[in-house]
Amino acid sequence: MQQMKYFKSLLFILILGFIKSNAQEATIKTEKLKYKIDEEIQIVFVVKEEFDSISEIDLSNFKIINGPIKSSDNSNINGIKEYKHKLSYKLTPKSDGKFIIHSPIYYLKNEKINGENLIITIENNKLSVEEKRLIKLKKIAENFSKPEGTIRFVILNEIGYVEEFNNKKWEFKGELTKKEIKKLRKK
Repeated sequence: MQQMKYFKSLLFILILGFIKSNAQEATIKTEKLKYKIDEEIQIVFVVKEEFDSISEIDLSNFKIINGPIKSSDNSNINGIKEYKHKLSYKLTPKSDGKFIIHSPIYYLKNEKINGENLIITIENNKLSVEEKRLIKLKKIAENFSKPEGTIRFVILNEIGYVEEFNNKKWEFKGELTKKEIKKLRKK
């Protein structure tokens, strides 16, 4: 009797482990859940499994500015394989309200992988001038390839220089004086 109980417990743990190890994960990511009517929204659909095909993504309540941008990562760490596929979109809302962004269905060998839906709220008010300025500043700071004409000051101890981003590269523009370096360090 004791052996049968032990066997059932062991079988249950094995089945649970098998189900968990074969579980696929699909998610939708965004920076926040509340946006203003004139704000750009970055939506990323992520699935942690290779798939054969994907259902159509309904973004009819939004204007697509950019996307879909596809990327995938493969890793093999200590024999544990991991795969991640991403679809990214930049959107602007067509109107205000609450919207459900449905997770697409990913198909893998006659199996459906489906994630949670995302609900976002679009407020009717617009971004202030200051909010727009901060968003623009954040974009420039985070953007790997800078917009043409971006100026950069580089300072190390008592020496420094100015460079400008043109033709997809940084060009040296000139050395900074000690007075300019001192002034820049105060800001």
